[in-house]
Amino acid sequence: MNQINATEKNKSEEKKLTFSDAIFKSIAMGGSGLVAIIRTSDLKIFFVNDQFKYYLGYTNEDLTGNGIYFTDLFENYQLARLLYQFNTVRESIEARSRYVIYQLKNKNGKIASFYLYACPATNDNDINGEMYHLTMHPDLSKWDMPFTSFNTRELFLEQF
Repeated sequence: MNQINATEKNKSEEKKLTFSDAIFKSIAMGGSGLVAIIRTSDLKIFFVNDQFKYYLGYTNEDLTGNGIYFTDLFENYQLARLLYQFNTVRESIEARSRYVIYQLKNKNGKIASFYLYACPATNDNDINGEMYHLTMHPDLSKWDMPFTSFNTRELFLEQF
Protein backbone atom coordinates (compact mmCIF):
# COMPACT_ATOMS: atom_id res chain seq x y z
CA MET A 1 0.00 0.00 0.00
CA ASN A 2 2.83 2.41 0.86
CA GLN A 3 4.43 1.71 -2.50
CA ILE A 4 1.21 2.69 -4.31
CA ASN A 5 1.02 5.95 -2.34
CA ALA A 6 4.70 6.64 -3.08
CA THR A 7 4.13 6.01 -6.80
CA GLU A 8 1.09 8.31 -6.83
CA LYS A 9 3.09 10.93 -4.97
CA ASN A 10 5.94 10.67 -7.52
CA LYS A 11 3.47 11.04 -10.40
CA SER A 12 1.96 14.06 -8.68
CA GLU A 13 5.44 15.60 -8.27
CA GLU A 14 6.22 14.93 -11.96
CA LYS A 15 2.96 16.61 -13.02
CA LYS A 16 3.83 19.64 -10.89
CA LEU A 17 7.30 19.78 -12.41
CA THR A 18 5.93 19.40 -15.95
CA PHE A 19 3.33 22.10 -15.28
CA SER A 20 6.02 24.33 -13.77
CA ASP A 21 8.29 23.75 -16.79
CA ALA A 22 5.41 24.64 -19.11
CA ILE A 23 4.82 27.90 -17.23
CA PHE A 24 8.50 28.84 -17.38
CA LYS A 25 8.69 27.94 -21.06
CA SER A 26 5.63 30.07 -21.86
CA ILE A 27 7.16 32.99 -19.94
CA ALA A 28 10.48 32.62 -21.76
CA MET A 29 8.79 32.32 -25.14
CA GLY A 30 6.35 35.18 -24.77
CA GLY A 31 8.05 37.66 -22.45
CA SER A 32 7.99 41.41 -22.92
CA GLY A 33 11.34 41.66 -24.70
CA LEU A 34 13.26 39.85 -27.39
CA VAL A 35 15.33 37.06 -25.84
CA ALA A 36 18.24 35.18 -27.37
CA ILE A 37 20.76 32.74 -25.91
CA ILE A 38 24.09 32.85 -27.73
CA ARG A 39 27.52 31.22 -27.45
CA THR A 40 30.40 33.64 -26.85
CA SER A 41 33.07 31.94 -28.96
CA ASP A 42 31.30 32.31 -32.32
CA LEU A 43 28.04 34.14 -31.39
CA LYS A 44 25.87 31.26 -32.58
CA ILE A 45 22.24 31.75 -31.53
CA PHE A 46 20.75 28.75 -29.70
CA PHE A 47 17.33 30.03 -28.62
CA VAL A 48 14.98 32.91 -29.42
CA ASN A 49 11.53 33.73 -28.10
CA ASP A 50 8.32 34.79 -29.83
CA GLN A 51 9.13 38.52 -29.58
CA PHE A 52 12.43 37.87 -31.37
CA LYS A 53 10.47 36.12 -34.09
CA TYR A 54 7.98 38.99 -34.32
CA TYR A 55 10.56 41.80 -34.59
CA LEU A 56 13.46 40.10 -36.37
CA GLY A 57 11.72 37.27 -38.21
CA TYR A 58 13.92 34.38 -37.05
CA THR A 59 12.39 31.33 -35.39
CA ASN A 60 13.99 28.53 -33.40
CA GLU A 61 13.55 26.34 -36.50
CA ASP A 62 15.64 28.85 -38.51
CA LEU A 63 18.38 28.56 -35.91
CA THR A 64 18.62 24.79 -36.06
CA GLY A 65 18.22 24.56 -39.84
CA ASN A 66 20.36 27.49 -40.96
CA GLY A 67 22.78 28.02 -38.08
CA ILE A 68 22.08 31.73 -37.58
CA TYR A 69 24.80 33.71 -35.81
CA PHE A 70 24.27 36.98 -33.96
CA THR A 71 26.88 38.58 -36.24
CA ASP A 72 24.43 37.98 -39.13
CA LEU A 73 22.16 40.58 -37.52
CA PHE A 74 24.52 43.56 -37.40
CA GLU A 75 27.40 45.28 -39.19
CA ASN A 76 30.98 44.28 -38.28
CA TYR A 77 31.80 47.63 -36.64
CA GLN A 78 29.42 46.72 -33.78
CA LEU A 79 31.24 43.48 -32.91
CA ALA A 80 33.89 45.15 -30.75
CA ARG A 81 31.14 46.96 -28.81
CA LEU A 82 29.30 43.67 -28.17
CA LEU A 83 32.45 41.87 -26.98
CA TYR A 84 33.28 44.79 -24.70
CA GLN A 85 29.74 44.63 -23.28
CA PHE A 86 30.19 40.89 -22.63
CA ASN A 87 33.46 41.49 -20.77
CA THR A 88 31.89 44.25 -18.71
CA VAL A 89 28.83 42.26 -17.64
CA ARG A 90 30.97 39.23 -16.83
CA GLU A 91 32.98 41.30 -14.35
CA SER A 92 30.16 43.40 -12.87
CA ILE A 93 26.64 42.43 -11.89
CA GLU A 94 25.71 46.12 -11.91
CA ALA A 95 26.66 46.37 -15.60
CA ARG A 96 23.95 43.83 -16.46
CA SER A 97 21.28 46.46 -15.89
CA ARG A 98 22.87 48.78 -18.47
CA TYR A 99 21.99 48.61 -22.12
CA VAL A 100 23.80 49.39 -25.34
CA ILE A 101 21.96 50.33 -28.53
CA TYR A 102 22.63 48.24 -31.63
CA GLN A 103 21.38 48.54 -35.18
CA LEU A 104 20.04 45.04 -35.99
CA LYS A 105 18.86 43.65 -39.32
CA ASN A 106 15.72 41.57 -39.48
CA LYS A 107 15.32 38.55 -41.75
CA ASN A 108 14.20 40.83 -44.60
CA GLY A 109 17.24 43.14 -44.24
CA LYS A 110 15.41 46.05 -42.59
CA ILE A 111 17.53 47.78 -39.92
CA ALA A 112 16.16 49.02 -36.59
CA SER A 113 17.61 50.13 -33.25
CA PHE A 114 17.38 47.86 -30.21
CA TYR A 115 18.38 48.32 -26.58
CA LEU A 116 20.43 45.25 -25.68
CA TYR A 117 21.02 43.96 -22.15
CA ALA A 118 23.39 41.04 -21.65
CA CYS A 119 24.35 38.69 -18.84
CA PRO A 120 26.22 35.39 -18.64
CA ALA A 121 23.93 32.38 -18.79
CA THR A 122 24.59 29.50 -16.45
CA ASN A 123 25.85 26.51 -18.32
CA ASP A 124 26.30 23.53 -16.04
CA ASN A 125 27.52 21.06 -18.64
CA ASP A 126 29.84 23.45 -20.56
CA ILE A 127 29.21 21.45 -23.76
CA ASN A 128 28.45 24.56 -25.81
CA GLY A 129 31.02 26.84 -24.16
CA GLU A 130 30.32 30.16 -22.46
CA MET A 131 26.78 31.35 -23.15
CA TYR A 132 25.07 34.74 -22.82
CA HIS A 133 21.44 35.66 -22.23
CA LEU A 134 20.45 38.69 -24.31
CA THR A 135 17.33 40.73 -23.75
CA MET A 136 16.47 43.36 -26.33
CA HIS A 137 13.80 46.01 -26.62
CA PRO A 138 13.06 47.91 -29.82
CA ASP A 139 13.84 51.61 -29.76
CA LEU A 140 10.44 53.08 -30.55
CA SER A 141 11.50 56.69 -30.08
CA LYS A 142 11.73 59.09 -32.97
CA TRP A 143 15.21 60.36 -32.07
CA ASP A 144 17.51 60.76 -35.05
CA MET A 145 20.59 60.55 -32.87
CA PRO A 146 21.59 57.15 -31.39
CA PHE A 147 22.31 57.06 -27.67
CA THR A 148 24.29 54.41 -25.83
CA SER A 149 22.53 54.83 -22.49
CA PHE A 150 19.92 56.81 -20.64
CA ASN A 151 22.74 58.88 -19.10
CA THR A 152 23.94 60.11 -22.48
CA ARG A 153 20.39 60.94 -23.53
CA GLU A 154 19.91 62.95 -20.31
CA LEU A 155 23.22 64.77 -20.84
CA PHE A 156 22.18 65.58 -24.39
CA LEU A 157 18.83 66.92 -23.22
CA GLU A 158 20.51 69.06 -20.56
CA GLN A 159 22.82 70.58 -23.18
CA PHE A 160 19.96 71.03 -25.62
